[in-house]
Amino acid sequence: MSFDESRPSATAEQLAMSADVPLSTAYRYISLLREVGLLEEGPSNTYVVSVRALPLARAALAAHPLAEKAMPILRAITEACGETSLLLRRVAQSAVCVARSESPHPVRLSFDVGRAMPLHRGAAAKILLSALNQQELEHYFRTLPADDDTDRAELDQELATIRTRGWSVSHGEVDQGIWAAAAPVADGKDVVGALTVAGLAQNIDDKRRHEILDIVKTAAQQLSEQASRMRL
Repeated sequence: MSFDESRPSATAEQLAMSADVPLSTAYRYISLLREVGLLEEGPSNTYVVSVRALPLARAALAAHPLAEKAMPILRAITEACGETSLLLRRVAQSAVCVARSESPHPVRLSFDVGRAMPLHRGAAAKILLSALNQQELEHYFRTLPADDDTDRAELDQELATIRTRGWSVSHGEVDQGIWAAAAPVADGKDVVGALTVAGLAQNIDDKRRHEILDIVKTAAQQLSEQASRMRL
């Protein structure tokens, strides 16, 4: 693989070696990718993937079998708790909704299908963030804008708690007045998604929050079992 989170840029020589092609051929590929806007110049004679590649990555995720497998589960969740349910996956440094089941009383949520959102805001996004190793975490935080006011020590503690208990909740972190609960979806080795329910906090009392969290955890385990079988 020529690009990933740990190597966001590469020289022409590295790309040629990764693709196992002559350097002259690599330069032709680079030229073509730059023409269509998927590759651009990086620092120190390197190349980086353009942000124009993100829609392609999101489309690929939406077409992933996991999104298809998730829809019956999401619909069952929504029917059981009456709130909108979603499946999020990580695309590079973003959390992206790849499947969504609307509640009978839809609410406005920033997590539209295909839209890239930060990994450090919201219950489901933090599930995905908590699954990164230390090197990946440090790289993510280096990509945040300079004016981001995240308390890193507080967030690190929250991520440690999420890893320990295996679920996450949030209130108003992404959309004002929205409460959400989330749990990880794993394929037996890696966290491949986060299943979440979101709704208006004013309509969800403590009892219902516990009930919704239990539903989310059970459903995430069910989808994890399917993801594990897909991996085999």
